[in-house]
Amino acid sequence: ASMQVYLISYFALCLVLTFAVLPWIVASVTPITYWQTIQMSKASLVTAFATGNIFIVLPVIVEECKQVMKSHNTGGEDTDTLIEILVPIAFTFPNIGKLTVMLFVLFAGWFAGKPISPEALPALAFSGLLALFGDVYVAIPFMLDLVRLPSDLFQFFVMSGFLTGKFSSMVAVMNLFALTLIAISLFLGKLRY
Repeated sequence: ASMQVYLISYFALCLVLTFAVLPWIVASVTPITYWQTIQMSKASLVTAFATGNIFIVLPVIVEECKQVMKSHNTGGEDTDTLIEILVPIAFTFPNIGKLTVMLFVLFAGWFAGKPISPEALPALAFSGLLALFGDVYVAIPFMLDLVRLPSDLFQFFVMSGFLTGKFSSMVAVMNLFALTLIAISLFLGKLRY
């Protein structure tokens, strides 16, 4: 029953980030609308959710970003080249989908009866961000140790990984779309509020 608290809150966080926060950020600072962002990312989101893998949708993200930029008369050879460079570079950095696993550490503290103090949150956030340049299965035990929680809680994370991985892949795909579109708009001088 306690695990359901984590799963439901994780799913809700991922859905809000994927379908509300990131598309609205794109719509608020670029000429691309909310609905265009949702429409162009639809196939990639479904594929990422079904497979739990972001890497296989990178070519689709590149092509969809090129198409949406052309529809706003900002496409061209230079824009296409920038998109082809930005998407693989953005893929190597920790994305928001990976950062959502920090919610597990907060859940683990609640579950163990040792809630994480507000003073420990900045250190956890900074260290977690750096640790997530690597694999989440290495970062989570590190973060649990950092906040002095039992390491056997990691088994809960592994057990839930099959479900949560699919949702974090969706967030990661939308993060790649948002980052690419905002960066291209910045390079082209099309950022607006």
